[in-house]
Amino acid sequence: MFEAIKIVITIERDYFRIMNFVLKGNLLITKKARYFYMGDLQSLTNEIIYVLHGYGMQASEFINEFEVLAQPGRIIIAPEGLSRFYRKGFSGDVVASWMTKDDRLDDIEDYVRYLNDLHLHILDVIRQPSCKVNILGFSQGVATASRWIANKTVKPLNFVAWCGDLASEIVDIASNFPIVTFVYSSDDQFIPVAQAIERSKELSQKGFRVNEVFFEGQHVIDSQVLMNVWRQITTD
Repeated sequence: MFEAIKIVITIERDYFRIMNFVLKGNLLITKKARYFYMGDLQSLTNEIIYVLHGYGMQASEFINEFEVLAQPGRIIIAPEGLSRFYRKGFSGDVVASWMTKDDRLDDIEDYVRYLNDLHLHILDVIRQPSCKVNILGFSQGVATASRWIANKTVKPLNFVAWCGDLASEIVDIASNFPIVTFVYSSDDQFIPVAQAIERSKELSQKGFRVNEVFFEGQHVIDSQVLMNVWRQITTD
């Protein structure tokens, strides 16, 4: 009898010890995502350009950098990252991020699904499935765009990686990628020129088709350089 009581007490203690653990759960929800665009979705469209912003930016502001590329038959689309926060403190401008290190794999899965859904939505609206697609990523948006392309739902003719680097886990699947045009600045506080050159060389050795463009400036989109790059990639 005493042995039975001892066993019950032990089981109860183990049960309550388990119940005190903090466990994590995940729930897939429906969430509205926003994007901004230039161009007429109802007119004949020859080209879609997706432009992915960097960390701590607003898609509504970022898209204005691409006004120099606007022309009839071209739609420019700036999706916004799913995580928004105040730029400074607890009020003021609200900006966005594609991901952080916390639950990064879930964030990646979420934004790749979002970008795939957006692309299919745009194709459904314009009703031109053969329309050519080009993608530009800036800063954090470069890694984001590279993961999206690696997923193979979107198949761009060109990928412009502006002041950023491809995601480290996709460097062995070069066959999924179009020509990658890296645009580097001379005074980039995040990617020194020497590092940029070495990275391009490494990717070339892994089978990526790589072009490089260097310009005098900082970690920004330069409108004149942008026009020159687009002229180059759309006439090659």
